[in-house]
Amino acid sequence: MRINGDIYIEYTSVILILIYINIMKKAKWNDATVLEAVEKFRSENGDYPRQHDFQFTDYLPDPETIRRLYGGIPMFRKKFGFGIEDYTKGQVRSELNKTLNDRAKSHEDKMQNILVKYFGEICVHKEREFSYRNRVDFQVYHAEGIFGVDTFYPKNRIGLINNFNLKYGKYKNFSLGPVYLVCMNSELSQEILNIYMNLRKVPAEEKIKLLTEEDFIKEIKLFNPRTSI
Repeated sequence: MRINGDIYIEYTSVILILIYINIMKKAKWNDATVLEAVEKFRSENGDYPRQHDFQFTDYLPDPETIRRLYGGIPMFRKKFGFGIEDYTKGQVRSELNKTLNDRAKSHEDKMQNILVKYFGEICVHKEREFSYRNRVDFQVYHAEGIFGVDTFYPKNRIGLINNFNLKYGKYKNFSLGPVYLVCMNSELSQEILNIYMNLRKVPAEEKIKLLTEEDFIKEIKLFNPRTSI
């Protein structure tokens, strides 16, 4: 099978990232190697890493390693004098939550407009519970049945992998139809998403689909809107 050159590069890149993560998470970390990784992050991002950065950035130690070496991220930041010691409390946490919530709401509003425009407002149900304490962002009724939609914005490919794994466990219990996990970060192409899905050790269930916003819009055109309720 002949593989397009650009897709081959993306495929190789994702494989290397997964291998690198596996190696880095098993590395023997100490003060010197941790500080080297943290300074690399600061030079690339303009600030020191926070909890989610340690979790989702491939070359940083994971949060468990930081807890083991320093007792936690706040104590790690305090030991080396990295500005704000704890981003999980007070005004800083409030501002971070507001930023993330505003972005999530913006993406949900955008998706709601897309769905309502094609299927009609009465067929698009927001935040619908489908099992105990589990809600889907949108439950959509069409002429042939129902599907679910969850929008998310991973910062990078590592975030994509972690987000998908978390959501996959949740939506395996969605029994009404397919569930579309829609990646709203336009820097992550459908080719990247497909490569990740193909590299999973355990293939994802067919009903759970990972699409970019662009490809999702194409996908929903395969469904016929309801003509009557």
